[in-house]
Amino acid sequence: LDLIHEEDRPKVRAALDTLLESTMASQLLEYRVRQKDGDWIWLEACATNLLDTPDVHSLSLRISDITKRKQQELHLQRMSQLLLESQKVSHFGSFEFVAATQETIWSDEEYRIYAIDPANGSPPYEQMLEHHIHPEDAELLDRTFREAFAKGGVYELEHRIVRPDSSVRFVRDIAHPYLDNDGRLYKYIGTTHDVTERRELEAHL
Repeated sequence: LDLIHEEDRPKVRAALDTLLESTMASQLLEYRVRQKDGDWIWLEACATNLLDTPDVHSLSLRISDITKRKQQELHLQRMSQLLLESQKVSHFGSFEFVAATQETIWSDEEYRIYAIDPANGSPPYEQMLEHHIHPEDAELLDRTFREAFAKGGVYELEHRIVRPDSSVRFVRDIAHPYLDNDGRLYKYIGTTHDVTERRELEAHL
């Protein structure tokens, strides 16, 4: 245990104690250990309780070095956090539209732009048109998107949205199509930029 990182030591000790004191079959653990040269590596251990007798338990452990995988995971987490922060600062949201199911997936900033609670999920396309797009822009948006969808082309439009508190914002959408291996439209991935301040400045000038 002394070789295990002090932040991971309590969970490893607790997991082993749980295995030895109960009839749990196995536990999967991830933790850091220090090597002889002082470097820290990540290990994954599958600990199995062999349950030799009612009073005597022994453990079998299969240990793998998962350092590269954890480094990749941590890198992806940092990049994901950087993306979230940059979207928040620049007021750029992102979205994905799956052609087959017409399901939409939104980033955190996309929810903030529309002032929708992420817990409720992104609204279906028809619901978004009816409740979240300005009535004077809904038909234009639908026509523009369906034309792009039919041709497998780029969708791009500046339009107004209506938030739940009835406030109106201007946004600019742009989305690029992605095709599957057979050349069929698979999905759109795009961004939504809140350009309200720019439009208000243009109107003022």
